[in-house]
Amino acid sequence: MPIDFTCPHCQFTSVVADQYLGQSGPCSECGQPITIQTGSANPYAAPTAPLDHWDDSGDAASKRRPDIGTRMLIPVDRSALSIIAGYLGLFSILCFPAPLALLLGVLAMRGIKKSNGAKHGMGRAWFAVIMGAIFTIVLLISIVLVGYR
Repeated sequence: MPIDFTCPHCQFTSVVADQYLGQSGPCSECGQPITIQTGSANPYAAPTAPLDHWDDSGDAASKRRPDIGTRMLIPVDRSALSIIAGYLGLFSILCFPAPLALLLGVLAMRGIKKSNGAKHGMGRAWFAVIMGAIFTIVLLISIVLVGYR
């Protein structure tokens, strides 16, 4: 049975499944550590959105984030660095942008982790790191081979 939970730090209220009673984690609204307190469930509580479907701007009606399908197609809540790094990862096949893709991919990953879930794009950042690493190695090998001729 769902339980009403209010963050003691930011007063954000949400409905949490009772399976999470006693568990700890960061509040999706303010990022502070919280523990879902045990208590009686209120079957008559008004439903609210789950913790991961809200942001901190505007009124309650405009706080709804786009669904996952929309976020996959359109870069909503994406880290700008992860978008740039992803494109550089694509172009790293040409070898010369590969080191930059690697660098921006790592910076994007750090920025996404520091945002506490506010930014997305970790897949793009990983893609940039992997492609950047592969083609940086290819670039270095080709430079060494050209130098020995």
